[in-house]
Amino acid sequence: SGSPKMASAERGEGRNDPHRNLARLLAHNKKAVRDATIKKLGVWIAKREAVSDMDLLKIWKGLFYCFWMSDKRPVQAELSQKISQLIHQMKPYRATAFLKATYETLGREWGGIDVLRMDKFMLLVRDVLFEQFIYMKNRKWETNIVTSMMRMLSKGALLVNNKTKRGLTMHIIEIFLDELDKALDASNEELLDGKELDFDKFLQLLSPFLDHLRFSEEASHVEFLCDEMFERVLLAIEDKDSKESLGDFKCLQKIMEPGAFSGLLLGLAAEPFTRESNRERIYELRESVKALLSKRGEKEVSFDDLDLPISFYEPPVKEVSDSKVARKSLKKRKSQTASKDTEKSGSKKMRTKVKKSPKDRKRGSKKIKKNGAQKRRKLVAKRSRKD
Repeated sequence: SGSPKMASAERGEGRNDPHRNLARLLAHNKKAVRDATIKKLGVWIAKREAVSDMDLLKIWKGLFYCFWMSDKRPVQAELSQKISQLIHQMKPYRATAFLKATYETLGREWGGIDVLRMDKFMLLVRDVLFEQFIYMKNRKWETNIVTSMMRMLSKGALLVNNKTKRGLTMHIIEIFLDELDKALDASNEELLDGKELDFDKFLQLLSPFLDHLRFSEEASHVEFLCDEMFERVLLAIEDKDSKESLGDFKCLQKIMEPGAFSGLLLGLAAEPFTRESNRERIYELRESVKALLSKRGEKEVSFDDLDLPISFYEPPVKEVSDSKVARKSLKKRKSQTASKDTEKSGSKKMRTKVKKSPKDRKRGSKKIKKNGAQKRRKLVAKRSRKD
Protein backbone atom coordinates (compact mmCIF):
# COMPACT_ATOMS: atom_id res chain seq x y z
CA SER A 1 0.00 0.00 0.00
CA GLY A 2 2.97 2.31 0.56
CA SER A 3 4.45 1.83 -2.94
CA PRO A 4 5.15 4.89 -5.18
CA LYS A 5 2.78 3.57 -7.86
CA MET A 6 -0.14 3.35 -5.42
CA ALA A 7 0.59 6.84 -4.07
CA SER A 8 0.67 8.34 -7.57
CA ALA A 9 -2.60 6.55 -8.42
CA GLU A 10 -4.26 8.02 -5.32
CA ARG A 11 -3.04 11.51 -6.28
CA GLY A 12 -4.44 10.97 -9.76
CA GLU A 13 -7.83 9.97 -8.34
CA GLY A 14 -7.81 13.12 -6.19
CA ARG A 15 -7.22 15.28 -9.26
CA ASN A 16 -10.10 13.61 -11.07
CA ASP A 17 -12.48 14.10 -8.14
CA PRO A 18 -14.78 17.01 -9.21
CA HIS A 19 -15.87 17.77 -5.64
CA ARG A 20 -12.30 18.10 -4.44
CA ASN A 21 -11.44 20.27 -7.43
CA LEU A 22 -14.43 22.49 -6.62
CA ALA A 23 -13.26 22.83 -3.04
CA ARG A 24 -9.79 23.89 -4.24
CA LEU A 25 -11.23 26.51 -6.57
CA LEU A 26 -13.54 27.82 -3.84
CA ALA A 27 -10.55 28.24 -1.52
CA HIS A 28 -8.38 29.83 -4.23
CA ASN A 29 -6.16 32.81 -3.37
CA LYS A 30 -7.61 34.96 -6.16
CA LYS A 31 -11.03 36.50 -5.54
CA ALA A 32 -11.97 36.36 -9.23
CA VAL A 33 -11.54 32.56 -9.26
CA ARG A 34 -13.63 32.19 -6.09
CA ASP A 35 -16.43 34.40 -7.45
CA ALA A 36 -16.55 32.51 -10.76
CA THR A 37 -16.69 29.17 -8.92
CA ILE A 38 -19.54 30.34 -6.68
CA LYS A 39 -21.56 31.35 -9.76
CA LYS A 40 -21.04 27.96 -11.40
CA LEU A 41 -21.63 25.98 -8.19
CA GLY A 42 -25.40 26.53 -8.06
CA VAL A 43 -25.87 25.36 -11.67
CA TRP A 44 -23.54 22.41 -11.12
CA ILE A 45 -25.41 21.29 -7.97
CA ALA A 46 -28.80 21.59 -9.68
CA LYS A 47 -27.68 19.23 -12.47
CA ARG A 48 -26.29 16.58 -10.14
CA GLU A 49 -28.70 13.74 -9.44
CA ALA A 50 -26.86 12.30 -6.46
CA VAL A 51 -24.28 14.01 -4.26
CA SER A 52 -23.02 11.89 -1.38
CA ASP A 53 -22.59 13.15 2.19
CA MET A 54 -18.80 12.98 1.81
CA ASP A 55 -18.92 15.03 -1.40
CA LEU A 56 -21.07 17.67 0.32
CA LEU A 57 -18.53 17.90 3.15
CA LYS A 58 -15.75 18.43 0.57
CA ILE A 59 -17.74 21.22 -1.09
CA TRP A 60 -18.52 22.85 2.25
CA LYS A 61 -14.85 22.75 3.24
CA GLY A 62 -14.17 24.91 0.19
CA LEU A 63 -17.17 27.17 0.92
CA PHE A 64 -15.95 27.71 4.47
CA TYR A 65 -12.52 28.94 3.37
CA CYS A 66 -14.07 30.92 0.52
CA PHE A 67 -16.07 32.83 3.13
CA TRP A 68 -13.05 32.93 5.46
CA MET A 69 -11.07 34.97 2.88
CA SER A 70 -13.89 37.42 2.10
CA ASP A 71 -13.23 41.02 3.16
CA LYS A 72 -15.43 44.09 3.74
CA ARG A 73 -18.97 43.98 5.04
CA PRO A 74 -20.94 44.37 1.75
CA VAL A 75 -18.90 41.62 0.06
CA GLN A 76 -19.37 39.33 3.06
CA ALA A 77 -23.14 39.94 3.19
CA GLU A 78 -23.52 39.22 -0.55
CA LEU A 79 -21.41 36.06 -0.37
CA SER A 80 -23.29 34.88 2.75
CA GLN A 81 -26.60 35.12 0.88
CA LYS A 82 -25.22 33.29 -2.15
CA ILE A 83 -23.91 30.42 -0.01
CA SER A 84 -27.06 30.11 2.13
CA GLN A 85 -29.33 30.13 -0.96
CA LEU A 86 -27.59 27.07 -2.43
CA ILE A 87 -30.13 24.91 -0.57
CA HIS A 88 -32.79 25.93 -3.09
CA GLN A 89 -30.62 24.50 -5.91
CA MET A 90 -30.39 21.07 -4.27
CA LYS A 91 -32.64 18.17 -5.18
CA PRO A 92 -35.48 17.96 -2.60
CA TYR A 93 -34.27 14.64 -1.20
CA ARG A 94 -30.75 16.05 -0.62
CA ALA A 95 -31.64 19.42 0.93
CA THR A 96 -31.46 18.10 4.50
CA ALA A 97 -28.11 16.44 3.74
CA PHE A 98 -26.78 19.77 2.42
CA LEU A 99 -27.81 21.52 5.66
CA LYS A 100 -26.29 18.69 7.69
CA ALA A 101 -22.95 19.24 5.94
CA THR A 102 -23.36 22.99 6.55
CA TYR A 103 -23.83 22.72 10.32
CA GLU A 104 -21.27 19.92 10.65
CA THR A 105 -18.60 22.04 8.94
CA LEU A 106 -19.45 25.17 10.94
CA GLY A 107 -19.56 23.20 14.20
CA ARG A 108 -16.19 21.58 13.48
CA GLU A 109 -14.48 24.86 12.59
CA TRP A 110 -16.29 27.16 15.06
CA GLY A 111 -13.67 26.91 17.80
CA GLY A 112 -10.91 28.00 15.39
CA ILE A 113 -12.63 31.19 14.19
CA ASP A 114 -10.84 34.26 15.53
CA VAL A 115 -12.53 37.31 17.03
CA LEU A 116 -12.11 39.44 13.89
CA ARG A 117 -13.94 36.89 11.71
CA MET A 118 -16.60 35.78 14.21
CA ASP A 119 -19.13 38.46 13.25
CA LYS A 120 -19.25 37.46 9.60
CA PHE A 121 -19.63 33.76 10.43
CA MET A 122 -22.47 34.60 12.82
CA LEU A 123 -24.07 36.44 9.89
CA LEU A 124 -23.61 33.32 7.73
CA VAL A 125 -25.38 31.13 10.33
CA ARG A 126 -28.22 33.65 10.48
CA ASP A 127 -28.64 33.59 6.67
CA VAL A 128 -28.45 29.78 6.54
CA LEU A 129 -31.15 29.47 9.21
CA PHE A 130 -33.36 32.01 7.42
CA GLU A 131 -33.08 30.16 4.09
CA GLN A 132 -33.83 26.90 5.91
CA PHE A 133 -37.14 28.37 7.13
CA ILE A 134 -37.86 29.74 3.64
CA TYR A 135 -37.28 26.26 2.22
CA MET A 136 -39.80 24.75 4.67
CA LYS A 137 -42.24 27.60 4.11
CA ASN A 138 -42.17 27.13 0.31
CA ARG A 139 -43.24 23.54 0.91
CA LYS A 140 -46.14 24.59 3.17
CA TRP A 141 -44.40 23.33 6.33
CA GLU A 142 -44.88 19.67 5.40
CA THR A 143 -44.64 17.47 8.48
CA ASN A 144 -42.00 15.15 6.98
CA ILE A 145 -39.74 18.03 5.98
CA VAL A 146 -40.06 19.80 9.34
CA THR A 147 -39.40 16.54 11.21
CA SER A 148 -36.32 15.64 9.14
CA MET A 149 -34.87 19.16 9.47
CA MET A 150 -35.34 19.22 13.24
CA ARG A 151 -33.94 15.71 13.60
CA MET A 152 -30.86 16.81 11.66
CA LEU A 153 -30.37 19.79 13.99
CA SER A 154 -30.99 17.70 17.13
CA LYS A 155 -28.33 15.17 16.12
CA GLY A 156 -25.83 17.83 15.04
CA ALA A 157 -25.58 21.53 15.92
CA LEU A 158 -28.24 21.31 18.69
CA LEU A 159 -27.11 18.03 20.25
CA VAL A 160 -27.90 18.05 23.99
CA ASN A 161 -24.88 18.29 26.35
CA ASN A 162 -22.40 18.63 23.48
CA LYS A 163 -19.71 20.99 24.77
CA THR A 164 -17.64 20.97 21.55
CA LYS A 165 -20.35 22.88 19.63
CA ARG A 166 -21.59 25.01 22.51
CA GLY A 167 -20.79 28.36 20.84
CA LEU A 168 -22.71 27.48 17.66
CA THR A 169 -25.61 26.09 19.72
CA MET A 170 -25.93 29.28 21.77
CA HIS A 171 -25.87 31.46 18.65
CA ILE A 172 -28.68 29.40 17.06
CA ILE A 173 -30.72 29.75 20.27
CA GLU A 174 -30.26 33.54 20.13
CA ILE A 175 -31.41 33.98 16.52
CA PHE A 176 -33.90 31.10 16.02
CA LEU A 177 -37.14 32.98 16.79
CA ASP A 178 -35.99 36.16 15.03
CA GLU A 179 -35.25 34.37 11.76
CA LEU A 180 -38.43 32.28 11.97
CA ASP A 181 -40.59 35.38 12.42
CA LYS A 182 -38.76 37.11 9.57
CA ALA A 183 -39.36 34.11 7.29
CA LEU A 184 -43.06 33.93 8.14
CA ASP A 185 -43.58 37.55 7.02
CA ALA A 186 -46.42 39.54 8.65
CA SER A 187 -48.16 40.27 5.33
CA ASN A 188 -48.73 36.57 4.61
CA GLU A 189 -52.53 36.15 4.46
CA GLU A 190 -52.40 32.35 4.67
CA LEU A 191 -50.54 32.59 7.95
CA LEU A 192 -53.07 35.02 9.45
CA ASP A 193 -55.89 32.62 8.50
CA GLY A 194 -54.05 29.76 10.19
CA LYS A 195 -53.73 27.73 6.99
CA GLU A 196 -49.94 27.48 6.86
CA LEU A 197 -47.93 27.16 10.09
CA ASP A 198 -50.07 26.08 13.04
CA PHE A 199 -49.14 25.80 16.70
CA ASP A 200 -48.42 22.03 16.54
CA LYS A 201 -45.82 22.51 13.79
CA PHE A 202 -44.38 25.45 15.68
CA LEU A 203 -43.85 23.14 18.68
CA GLN A 204 -42.13 20.64 16.38
CA LEU A 205 -39.75 23.43 15.35
CA LEU A 206 -39.05 23.97 19.05
CA SER A 207 -38.47 20.25 19.74
CA PRO A 208 -34.63 20.44 19.93
CA PHE A 209 -34.87 23.28 22.45
CA LEU A 210 -37.50 21.46 24.51
CA ASP A 211 -35.01 18.56 24.75
CA HIS A 212 -32.36 21.02 25.98
CA LEU A 213 -34.83 22.37 28.53
CA ARG A 214 -35.49 18.88 29.91
CA PHE A 215 -32.12 17.13 29.68
CA SER A 216 -29.35 19.75 29.77
CA GLU A 217 -26.90 19.10 32.61
CA GLU A 218 -25.72 22.72 32.98
CA ALA A 219 -27.91 25.14 34.92
CA SER A 220 -26.30 28.15 33.20
CA HIS A 221 -27.22 26.76 29.77
CA VAL A 222 -30.83 26.17 30.86
CA GLU A 223 -31.06 29.77 32.11
CA PHE A 224 -29.61 31.09 28.85
CA LEU A 225 -32.15 29.03 26.89
CA CYS A 226 -35.05 30.30 28.99
CA ASP A 227 -33.93 33.94 28.73
CA GLU A 228 -33.23 33.93 24.99
CA MET A 229 -36.13 31.75 23.84
CA PHE A 230 -38.91 30.71 26.21
CA GLU A 231 -39.18 34.03 28.07
CA ARG A 232 -39.49 35.71 24.67
CA VAL A 233 -42.23 33.24 23.72
CA LEU A 234 -44.05 34.32 26.89
CA LEU A 235 -43.71 37.97 25.83
CA ALA A 236 -45.20 37.09 22.45
CA ILE A 237 -48.13 35.41 24.23
CA GLU A 238 -48.57 38.41 26.54
CA ASP A 239 -48.66 40.90 23.63
CA LYS A 240 -50.91 38.74 21.45
CA ASP A 241 -54.02 40.89 21.96
CA SER A 242 -52.16 44.18 22.16
CA LYS A 243 -53.00 46.62 19.35
CA GLU A 244 -50.42 49.28 20.18
CA SER A 245 -47.24 47.15 20.27
CA LEU A 246 -46.89 43.62 19.01
CA GLY A 247 -43.32 43.29 20.31
CA ASP A 248 -40.60 41.37 18.48
CA PHE A 249 -42.69 38.61 16.89
CA LYS A 250 -45.53 40.02 14.84
CA CYS A 251 -46.14 36.75 12.98
CA LEU A 252 -45.54 34.27 15.78
CA GLN A 253 -48.10 36.04 17.93
CA LYS A 254 -50.78 35.02 15.44
CA ILE A 255 -50.26 31.30 16.10
CA MET A 256 -49.62 31.36 19.86
CA GLU A 257 -51.94 29.20 21.99
CA PRO A 258 -51.14 29.92 25.66
CA GLY A 259 -53.45 27.21 27.04
CA ALA A 260 -51.73 24.53 24.94
CA PHE A 261 -48.27 25.90 25.76
CA SER A 262 -49.02 25.81 29.49
CA GLY A 263 -50.28 22.22 29.23
CA LEU A 264 -47.16 21.24 27.30
CA LEU A 265 -44.84 22.67 29.97
CA LEU A 266 -46.77 20.86 32.71
CA GLY A 267 -46.52 17.55 30.84
CA LEU A 268 -42.79 17.94 30.12
CA ALA A 269 -42.09 18.74 33.77
CA ALA A 270 -44.04 15.64 34.86
CA GLU A 271 -42.12 13.30 32.51
CA PRO A 272 -40.07 10.75 34.51
CA PHE A 273 -36.77 11.28 32.67
CA THR A 274 -36.75 15.10 33.01
CA ARG A 275 -33.83 16.22 35.17
CA GLU A 276 -34.92 17.29 38.66
CA SER A 277 -33.13 20.67 38.57
CA ASN A 278 -34.62 21.45 35.12
CA ARG A 279 -38.07 20.37 36.29
CA GLU A 280 -38.23 23.28 38.74
CA ARG A 281 -37.39 25.78 35.99
CA ILE A 282 -40.08 24.33 33.69
CA TYR A 283 -42.65 24.67 36.48
CA GLU A 284 -41.65 28.34 36.85
CA LEU A 285 -42.28 28.94 33.15
CA ARG A 286 -45.61 27.17 33.40
CA GLU A 287 -46.66 29.36 36.34
CA SER A 288 -45.92 32.47 34.27
CA VAL A 289 -48.13 31.21 31.41
CA LYS A 290 -50.83 30.21 33.88
CA ALA A 291 -50.87 33.74 35.30
CA LEU A 292 -51.47 35.10 31.79
CA LEU A 293 -54.29 32.60 31.30
CA SER A 294 -55.99 33.68 34.53
CA LYS A 295 -55.87 37.34 33.38
CA ARG A 296 -57.67 36.42 30.16
CA GLY A 297 -60.04 33.98 31.80
CA GLU A 298 -58.76 31.09 29.62
CA LYS A 299 -58.18 27.48 30.68
CA GLU A 300 -55.13 25.28 30.42
CA VAL A 301 -55.29 22.51 27.80
CA SER A 302 -54.77 19.02 29.18
CA PHE A 303 -51.44 17.38 28.34
CA ASP A 304 -53.28 14.27 27.10
CA ASP A 305 -55.19 16.31 24.50
CA LEU A 306 -52.04 17.74 22.88
CA ASP A 307 -50.20 16.53 19.78
CA LEU A 308 -46.76 16.36 21.32
CA PRO A 309 -43.66 17.22 19.26
CA ILE A 310 -41.32 14.32 18.51
CA SER A 311 -38.32 14.19 20.85
CA PHE A 312 -35.04 13.18 19.18
CA TYR A 313 -33.04 12.98 22.40
CA GLU A 314 -31.46 9.60 23.18
CA PRO A 315 -30.62 9.46 26.89
CA PRO A 316 -27.62 7.43 28.08
CA VAL A 317 -28.17 3.81 29.11
CA LYS A 318 -27.92 4.61 32.82
CA GLU A 319 -30.97 6.92 32.52
CA VAL A 320 -33.00 4.50 30.40
CA SER A 321 -32.55 1.47 32.71
CA ASP A 322 -34.93 2.76 35.39
CA SER A 323 -37.54 -0.02 35.22
CA LYS A 324 -38.29 -2.64 37.90
CA VAL A 325 -36.74 -5.42 35.81
CA ALA A 326 -33.53 -3.47 35.38
CA ARG A 327 -33.37 -2.73 39.11
CA LYS A 328 -33.94 -6.38 40.01
CA SER A 329 -31.26 -7.58 37.62
CA LEU A 330 -28.90 -4.96 39.04
CA LYS A 331 -29.58 -6.19 42.60
CA LYS A 332 -28.96 -9.79 41.48
CA ARG A 333 -25.66 -8.85 39.90
CA LYS A 334 -24.62 -6.95 43.05
CA SER A 335 -25.52 -9.89 45.33
CA GLN A 336 -23.67 -12.33 43.08
CA THR A 337 -20.55 -10.22 43.04
CA ALA A 338 -20.79 -9.73 46.83
CA SER A 339 -21.07 -13.50 47.43
CA LYS A 340 -18.10 -14.13 45.13
CA ASP A 341 -16.07 -11.56 47.04
CA THR A 342 -16.93 -13.19 50.40
CA GLU A 343 -16.02 -16.62 49.05
CA LYS A 344 -12.70 -15.34 47.81
CA SER A 345 -11.96 -13.60 51.10
CA GLY A 346 -12.95 -16.74 53.07
CA SER A 347 -10.70 -19.00 51.02
CA LYS A 348 -7.83 -16.56 51.51
CA LYS A 349 -8.35 -16.65 55.28
CA MET A 350 -8.30 -20.46 55.26
CA ARG A 351 -5.10 -20.41 53.28
CA THR A 352 -3.51 -18.03 55.73
CA LYS A 353 -4.47 -20.33 58.64
CA VAL A 354 -2.88 -23.39 57.05
CA LYS A 355 0.33 -21.63 56.08
CA LYS A 356 2.92 -21.52 58.86
CA SER A 357 6.38 -20.14 59.12
CA PRO A 358 9.42 -22.46 59.68
CA LYS A 359 9.78 -21.24 63.29
CA ASP A 360 6.17 -22.22 64.06
CA ARG A 361 6.79 -25.64 62.58
CA LYS A 362 9.90 -26.17 64.81
CA ARG A 363 7.96 -25.07 67.88
CA GLY A 364 5.15 -27.47 67.05
CA SER A 365 7.50 -30.40 66.58
CA LYS A 366 9.20 -29.64 69.93
CA LYS A 367 5.82 -29.61 71.70
CA ILE A 368 4.88 -32.95 70.13
CA LYS A 369 8.22 -34.52 71.26
CA LYS A 370 7.78 -33.13 74.81
CA ASN A 371 4.24 -34.47 75.12
CA GLY A 372 5.35 -37.89 73.83
CA ALA A 373 8.16 -38.16 76.41
CA GLN A 374 5.78 -37.25 79.25
CA LYS A 375 3.31 -39.94 78.18
CA ARG A 376 6.07 -42.57 78.09
CA ARG A 377 7.23 -41.66 81.63
CA LYS A 378 3.66 -41.97 82.94
CA LEU A 379 3.26 -45.41 81.37
CA VAL A 380 6.57 -46.60 82.89
CA ALA A 381 5.50 -45.29 86.34
CA LYS A 382 2.13 -47.13 86.15
CA ARG A 383 3.79 -50.45 85.23
CA SER A 384 6.30 -50.15 88.06
CA ARG A 385 3.47 -49.61 90.58
CA LYS A 386 1.63 -52.68 89.35
CA ASP A 387 4.74 -54.77 89.73
